[in-house]
Amino acid sequence: MKQGLWLIISLLSLQAFGQYEPNPGSSEGMWLPNTIAQQKGEEMKKLGLAIEPSSIYDENTPSLKDGIVVLSGGSCTAEAISAEGLLLTNHHCTYDEVAAISTTDNDILKNGYWPESRGKEPRLEGVTAGFLIKIENITERMLDAGAEGFEAEAEKIIKEAETQPGYKADVKEMYNGLEYYLYLYEVFPDVRLAGVPPQDVGKFGYDTDNWMWPRHTGDFTLLRVYAGPDNKPAEYSADNKPYQPKHFFPISIAGTDEGDFSMIMGYPGSTERYLTSFAIKHRIEQNYPDQIKLRGIVAKSMKEAMDADDADRLKLTGDYSSIMNYYKYFQGASTMLKRNKIVEKRQMQEKAFQAWADADPERKEKYGEILGNIEELHELHKEAEHYYQYLIYTLAYPAAASKGLGLTFSQVRTLDAVLKRAPKEIREQELEKAKEALPELYESFVRSADKKIFLGHIEALYTDMSEELQLESFAEIAAGNKAFSVYDKAELSKKEKKKQRKIRKKNASKWNGMSDLEKILAWADTAYDRSLAANPDRMEAFLNNPDKEVTSNDPLLGLVGDIIGVYSTKAALKLGTFEAQIAGLRRDYIAGMQEMYPDRSFYPDANSTTRFSYGQVKGYSVGDSITYKPFTTTKGIMEKYDPNNPDYQVPEKLRNLIEAGDFGNYKDADGTMHVCFLTTNDITGGNSGSPILNGKGELIGTAFDGNWESMCGDIQVLADVNRTIVADIRYILFIIEKYGESSRLIEEMKIMN
Repeated sequence: MKQGLWLIISLLSLQAFGQYEPNPGSSEGMWLPNTIAQQKGEEMKKLGLAIEPSSIYDENTPSLKDGIVVLSGGSCTAEAISAEGLLLTNHHCTYDEVAAISTTDNDILKNGYWPESRGKEPRLEGVTAGFLIKIENITERMLDAGAEGFEAEAEKIIKEAETQPGYKADVKEMYNGLEYYLYLYEVFPDVRLAGVPPQDVGKFGYDTDNWMWPRHTGDFTLLRVYAGPDNKPAEYSADNKPYQPKHFFPISIAGTDEGDFSMIMGYPGSTERYLTSFAIKHRIEQNYPDQIKLRGIVAKSMKEAMDADDADRLKLTGDYSSIMNYYKYFQGASTMLKRNKIVEKRQMQEKAFQAWADADPERKEKYGEILGNIEELHELHKEAEHYYQYLIYTLAYPAAASKGLGLTFSQVRTLDAVLKRAPKEIREQELEKAKEALPELYESFVRSADKKIFLGHIEALYTDMSEELQLESFAEIAAGNKAFSVYDKAELSKKEKKKQRKIRKKNASKWNGMSDLEKILAWADTAYDRSLAANPDRMEAFLNNPDKEVTSNDPLLGLVGDIIGVYSTKAALKLGTFEAQIAGLRRDYIAGMQEMYPDRSFYPDANSTTRFSYGQVKGYSVGDSITYKPFTTTKGIMEKYDPNNPDYQVPEKLRNLIEAGDFGNYKDADGTMHVCFLTTNDITGGNSGSPILNGKGELIGTAFDGNWESMCGDIQVLADVNRTIVADIRYILFIIEKYGESSRLIEEMKIMN
């Protein structure tokens, strides 16, 4: 009877839920490239793959994997498009770095930049290019080492692999620890800007169009990798030469038709396709609302500062773009998870799993309590994670914006301890380190935005926490104990201190008439103004004339200590226990699913390692009345153009080219200029900049976004509507040649008609 019940529930669940193995013809799956030929080779040939599947990944001869680049350790993907180290990636992938070399007098980010020669290609600080050498399954070694020897074995494997300068190895787990792989890269630190379109092309549509279709964005940037004379990684030098990759992608300008085969290799960041219904429910009810609220505070404050001052815009634009990207993502993910009843569908799958486990005594012993334990853990640790999210945002964004209040205050606390207890020699060394770090610490600091973010997060921390997790500092402020003591005592003379006492007494009645929240915000407002951490000029003056009384009396030092203290005593242990236990339970659940469906292929969640996906060029329909075509053209750019809307500006030169139909060799057969297109490929964050290839392995575009309907794709792929948004390579070439007038870049590419 139990076996029959399991079969019925299992069949019903599989009809509603295709989580683990895509249906035939579906494009779901981020597959390991070293196994894709064996797993999906024949299927891809039927769909349009014209090259041998084995040429996708080969460690001994040049293959597609040798043209794929991981940027800066995993932030984005790029691809080699010439024999001279030329790379193509997304405009938003190097947004911060291009902003960093822009000034109000030479705003490269805003106006674009097309170097006249390679000698004028500026270095992008912090950008690296990693080329994959090999992937090796090391599961047996890691499991044999056991939990106690895990880290030591991983370090040993990495040391064995990093045999040459520039080699970088990493050990990655798959399926929550069921398997382990070694990834070995050759990493090049000298990466330069070879060309970038103006911001109104590279981000056309801005936040309004982000995650939306139809799209008309030329989201691309050109980079160049430089190497030493031996074609090996080398630190930046004027003597370095363009790197010669093992493989670069020829470029097809033949165009694409709906139904054409497409494939992607890249470095997707993270997915959570094996989450239970309990975890997804937690995302919808708590985690995503927290993210939306806290990121919204940051975004609003930054936008106001950016609109008010052009120099501040350049300081904040990268952080703002990232914040808004995820702000909108969490809104979309929440909406799509609820609209498509993903929690309910996972519950059906879990019922099938539970029935299967209970139908056999051995399986029941092994898997019968997994789901119940997962549910219990989520309930026990919800409040602790809620506080953790608020702590992260309160400390991560105010004070030097991207550097974070926590980082700035860690320096203040270190200096406080050094001045009080360290020997003179150590004290002088630490002060010198602090002076050297000062410019970088405050490089993104914008006071107006910073203070609003701080006050907004303090208000959220007070209003949204349970009584158990409230800060003692808030209670003291509300009681008046800290009401008027916000000043650095060491800076005040006796006369000034006496004056402050009179002010406290005079304002006591006013303070008593305030609500607790008003008191806390009033105190925080003044404390911010008096703190070393939030005042770079005072920090610099202090470092030139250090005084331990100044750090001792910093008004925010105690508050930050209180915030961290509550986390340490009331949340950290719970969260640590949760992470340790939930990882094991999820691993066992995946193992159970693999045992339950032995004939199915299971792909691992994305984890910033290279993955391969295949699909086709295809539009989609929403509801019973909206159908989206898979292509957009320059006609849509002109339809969106609005001189009064900053999101839809079109440079005059581009307008003239479009109106004249001056598209060169890149127009479609009907004379139109395609801008973007859709594919069914499975991607996520980190895939930005990934090459979109046709069945011959030729470049037809670069991936830069997903559509609104795919926003829950990190958890659940919806095959009918999940789409990758691609910048058509022909539009990219048109912008380079016609708008940027950089035919020298075109000439080094291999263009296929």
